[in-house]
Amino acid sequence: MNDYLDAVIVRNKIHKMLAGTGLHVVAGHDLSVWSVVVESHGGTINPQFDPVLNPQNGGYLSIHYDDTGAMACTMAWRISLTNDYIEDMRSGIAWTPDPVAIGWEPLVLQNPPEINGTVMCRGNLFSPPAAPASRGSGQKLSWFLTSLLWCVAVEKSVDHVVSHAHTDIVESGMARTLYGYARHTPMPKHKWPWFGVTAPAYMVHSSRSDFIQHVSRQARFLRLCKHHELGEAVAAYTRYQEAQEGSVQSIRTGPPEEAENGPVGAD
Repeated sequence: MNDYLDAVIVRNKIHKMLAGTGLHVVAGHDLSVWSVVVESHGGTINPQFDPVLNPQNGGYLSIHYDDTGAMACTMAWRISLTNDYIEDMRSGIAWTPDPVAIGWEPLVLQNPPEINGTVMCRGNLFSPPAAPASRGSGQKLSWFLTSLLWCVAVEKSVDHVVSHAHTDIVESGMARTLYGYARHTPMPKHKWPWFGVTAPAYMVHSSRSDFIQHVSRQARFLRLCKHHELGEAVAAYTRYQEAQEGSVQSIRTGPPEEAENGPVGAD
């Protein structure tokens, strides 16, 4: 019960913070409407969220401006049941029922994690180029979207949440400290047909216990958050998250003099 209560706290607080700066959230399940809007602003649709290729069990969250109704940023999600998500990725059916049709080449991961059951894939984060910088990127709106999507994952009782990130997002630590993914797995340099590029990436992922803990941490932070400017709130959360991670690490390694002799107390 507390898991769901934490999700409610996070959602309500974020909606209130956005409303205070002239923004609101739009949620929906019709990805055909969503894809038209994204493409009209010059965005590309990831096959995972293409309503023709994958018409079921998906949705989106968007943040819009109150005064114009225009979209500031958006993100899509889809839930599927799988016995082996890594095999689905390798073959390409994690993205589309017909990988050959989009020119997919088999993907090989070294030492992949085990991911199965009910899996939420989320991605296609997009902000229109015309979004005002003072009200868009400077406010780290992506943090608010991803935080709301963690709440969706809790409420829909999924087993894992998976996404894919650029190397700089993971290697800078942002995937964990800002967006809350507990783990990451490197992916080899690969051809991504829908983007028309060949590049390395990371799979970022969290198990249910991981993201329940993350939402609980966000709820504790947001209960105490006094920042009214969105960018300041996100910066404060990043510091809070790093401090929490540091506390956990100090417990695992022990005092400095013990840590020099090995990871005392580590699992």
